[in-house]
Amino acid sequence: MSNTLTLIHTNDIHSHFENWPRLSRIISRRQMLAQKNQSDYLTIDLGDFMDRQHPLTEASNGQENVRALNQAKYDFVTIGNNEGITNTKTQLNHLFDHAEFEVIISNLKDQVKGREPKWGKEVSFYTTDFGVKIALIALTAPMTLTYEPFGWLVTEPLLWLEQNLAKITAESDEIILLSHLGLPMDKEIAQKFPAIKVIIGSHTHHLLEEGLMVNDTLLTACGRYGEYLGEIKLLFEDGKLVSKAAQTFSVSNEPIFPKDKESIINYQTEGEKRLKATEVAIIKNPLGAEKTLIEVTLEAMMQKSHADCAIINSGLFLGSLNAGVVTRFDLHHILPHPMNLVKIQLDGRTLKALVSEIEYRREELKEKTIIGMKFRGKVFGEIWYHSISDFKSNGIRVGQEIVSDDTQYTLVTVDHLTFLPFFSDWFNQGKVEIISSLFLREIVGDYLHRLNE
Repeated sequence: MSNTLTLIHTNDIHSHFENWPRLSRIISRRQMLAQKNQSDYLTIDLGDFMDRQHPLTEASNGQENVRALNQAKYDFVTIGNNEGITNTKTQLNHLFDHAEFEVIISNLKDQVKGREPKWGKEVSFYTTDFGVKIALIALTAPMTLTYEPFGWLVTEPLLWLEQNLAKITAESDEIILLSHLGLPMDKEIAQKFPAIKVIIGSHTHHLLEEGLMVNDTLLTACGRYGEYLGEIKLLFEDGKLVSKAAQTFSVSNEPIFPKDKESIINYQTEGEKRLKATEVAIIKNPLGAEKTLIEVTLEAMMQKSHADCAIINSGLFLGSLNAGVVTRFDLHHILPHPMNLVKIQLDGRTLKALVSEIEYRREELKEKTIIGMKFRGKVFGEIWYHSISDFKSNGIRVGQEIVSDDTQYTLVTVDHLTFLPFFSDWFNQGKVEIISSLFLREIVGDYLHRLNE
């Protein structure tokens, strides 16, 4: 007897609510078609469904994103780095309080309790209408720099599979991996773990319009921002998986109705309204994006970290602050990036080499387009310093002292800069640690608030 399991999937929506009305409509149609064809079906999201760049996500801590997934009748969801490391532990522990779907996360544990988080399962077993037992596992990118200080233990994906896959294979008929690891890692897993027959991918925003076969494993993914919907058909004969096929549907082919435009506007305005309702500080003078605001931000970073010096790039600043009341909306508008502060310990020799490289690449990076890595702006901009001077001479100073090769210095910056390739060779020579779960905009807001006291 022939039976079909249909997997309807999305990934990396990143709070792009402008696509959600059309995307959710296609999801509903594919669900109804599967029902009509008497196919068992599951609707799955692969993570990064939320992104704090959108004001409604920021204002609701992702709760409105969860509400949208509920309305679209999702069955299973895993988390990406936007859920995992742009929420505090408390926020993530409550993100799924009202979820009407199951969350799977295999390689993340609560640091204190040493077991899976209360909101997620390590493995979920789903028995189809026709009696086939499917094991669903989910692996997310192991960003230890952030997960561990936030109170989580994250396991390397390959290690988790080596430790657990044999047991799961013995307990199920087929295994489906929900991967928020990226295409290169998906290919490696397909090569090393042939027991996994389907890998639904995400993280690197790749689009596999008809899937990709790696040996006998089907890899799928549908781009980013909800621009595509993915669908997988698994055909079983007498309980045995005999064929796998994938396709995608472009949201651009779906008409936009007036009610869609109304919904999109409402998502934006409701988020802005909530953020504007919270007053953070009152400032006497305007802070321009190009100079004063950057200087204030560097001061806030130094005060928060107690570091010896600080650097930041001007491309982070997307606006200025007017004199008067500063709200959460104002700070979110000028600094939408979900970035944390890191403190890096470097010896003087490395610090001088870093500053030399910054100056060497200054013009090159000024208009350099940057995408991802927590960045929500357009170009890198210029590096600004605090407590670093005479950097165009051989006698670089930190504070009033000439930098000594063997002396240790602490530098504060945003984690984003450590993710980029431009200066990572020097950052990686030091000890890097996140110093707060607060975002840069929150640290600036706290600093401005204290100035008024």
